[in-house]
Amino acid sequence: MFEATHKFNGIDEVQLSNSQIKQIAGRAGRFGMHGDDEPIGFVATLHQNDLPILRKALAAPIKPLSCAYIQASYGRDVAGCLPLHSPSLVLLETFKYISRTKWPFQFQITTAAREICGFLDTVARGLTLEDKIQLMIAPIAWRDPPSLDVVARFCRQYCDQLQVNLVQCLREGQELDCLEGVERSMFHGSLRSSPTTLSGLESLHKILVLYMWMHMRSPVSWSDQVEAINLKERTERALEWSLKALSWSKASRQLPGPTTSRKKVDDGIAYIDQREALKNKEIKRDRYITTAKERAASF
Repeated sequence: MFEATHKFNGIDEVQLSNSQIKQIAGRAGRFGMHGDDEPIGFVATLHQNDLPILRKALAAPIKPLSCAYIQASYGRDVAGCLPLHSPSLVLLETFKYISRTKWPFQFQITTAAREICGFLDTVARGLTLEDKIQLMIAPIAWRDPPSLDVVARFCRQYCDQLQVNLVQCLREGQELDCLEGVERSMFHGSLRSSPTTLSGLESLHKILVLYMWMHMRSPVSWSDQVEAINLKERTERALEWSLKALSWSKASRQLPGPTTSRKKVDDGIAYIDQREALKNKEIKRDRYITTAKERAASF
């Protein structure tokens, strides 16, 4: 089911290409998903005006590929043949120029790969090519500037000390301040959050996953595994809390009349809808009336 046949490309709302529609629609007919009785899948659109676009795209012929681009693998054997502190881009270009490929395969150095090489050569000049290869294949959020700031601290500390102190690197920024601020709200039971807070926690979580990944490959230099696991668990609890807080604030703005009630429990917040809140008020009122009648009767 297509929710839409258009997408935002960063500038305008554009229609999906025929190949994109075919690729998405093809998931409905994957072999073995529907059993022997229904060997094919069915595709539809959520909105009626998108249906002609879908039909036209599926009926269009498939254009043959002119070539197949492949990316260079980050091989340590090739890195060992290059000078010790060669730029990262040299490694990729080496693959491109010494490899023997046949049509339709071609090596391609993408813009993203060039940006990664530029980042590593700028913030990690003291690293060897093998160290840079490790970072190239690591689960780094390259499009998340806050995460890259912490990665830069990791690299600088590794170059200076050959060890990476997790807490010290996080204290240099505001990553732990964000986490501790949410934990204070959790302790006091105040449901306060914002998209900025949620984004900060997500960046912190990505960094902790990266640190644990590096620890598995170099436990001596990335030795703070226990701290990383502990912080990761705390961050996940804070993320869950922040998501609830954002949902709470949105619901309270959208609901007419009295807002949704909440009560504090040991492990967080238990949510009560309006009906339950009104029911509780009626119970308390009935109890108050009963108590007042009993007191009047005792006189």
